[in-house]
Formats: sequence, C-alpha cells, structure tokens
Amino acid sequence: MFTQKDKIDYKFIVVYDKFNKPVANSIKNQARDLSINSTSWSEKEYLDNESRLNNDNYVMFLSEKLLKENLSNPNLQLHKLIDGVKYKLEGNVVGIYVEDISYIDVAKRLGDSLKENWLIQVRALVGFIHGPFVFYWSKKQEAKLYLLYKAVDKFHQDHLKSFVAGELNK
Repeated sequence: MFTQKDKIDYKFIVVYDKFNKPVANSIKNQARDLSINSTSWSEKEYLDNESRLNNDNYVMFLSEKLLKENLSNPNLQLHKLIDGVKYKLEGNVVGIYVEDISYIDVAKRLGDSLKENWLIQVRALVGFIHGPFVFYWSKKQEAKLYLLYKAVDKFHQDHLKSFVAGELNK
C-alpha cells in the first residue's frame, strides 16, 4: 500500500542524461508555464524513484539509454517531430530521440529555415557566451543537441497538453 510519502506528485517528469540536461530543463519550464506540475530527473534519480511512479505520472525520456530500455517494443509506432527526430509513445511514457543522421547538415537546414544561427542558439541554450570560455563539445554534439531542443519544443507546442491528459495516443 502506498502512503502519501511514497507517491510522486509530479504530473510530468523529464528524464535526461548529462548531454541533454539543458533541453530537459527547457521543457520542464515550458510545462510549468502551462501549469503542469513538472520536474526533470537525471537517469539516477529516475532509477531511484521508478518504483514509486504510477499512472498519474507522465514520463518523457530524453536519455537514450533509458529510452531504449523502457520503449524497446519493436511494434511501437515512430512519430516524426522534425527532420531527423522522432518520438515513441507507450501509455504514459514518451521517448524523443535523434536518429543517426548527418546532424550538422540537418541542423544547418533547420536553422536556415527558421532564419536563426543554430550554433548560437545551442550555445545560448547551454549557457555559453562568446568570449574566453573554451567550448569542449564537438560541432556534431552541438548539432544533435540543437535538433533535440527544436524537436522537444515542437512536442511542447503540439503534444504536451494532450500527452499529460492521457489523450496523445487516442
């Protein structure tokens, strides 16, 4: 029997890995702006709390490892968000991932179509500014993060409300 202490009160939980934490925090904040009680968890936090989750909790996996473990059913449909980024859905769990593509080319095309410099956008997302700070990520990693960020933003605009209402797969 669950006690109140055992219950996870968050309606929406975004699970990230060390690479995509800025994207997780972005959609968590967007959910809060929609008055959806939300949080973001690291992979470890998720694993520590997984047994306490129930049907009132809606989980989004950005962590590739946990997405593969939790949404491994080959019969799940893939849904396109933007070029190169798809999501899988099963019940109250969704996973968003970037396909194995030419990240830089796709990020450049997307940035051009949005009339924005994708490299500046992703660096701003992770809090880096021009100056003496040395940026250690490869351009490929930056492009992948940019694509994930734009796809998660599209998920927020098009699907988040229906997802946390349990109506996305209907």
